[in-house]
Amino acid sequence: MKITLKDGSVKEYDGALSVIEIAKDLSEGLARNACAGEIDGERVDLRTV
Repeated sequence: MKITLKDGSVKEYDGALSVIEIAKDLSEGLARNACAGEIDGERVDLRTV
């Protein structure tokens, strides 16, 4: 799985991860403060894989 961050950098993961798992990998603070994510332009719940 590849994700593109707001700054344009790309992060690659093996296998499927939920939005909250990706947030935790990027920053514990981000994970604590996140309330939703965005996949292909659509807002999604943090549990979305």
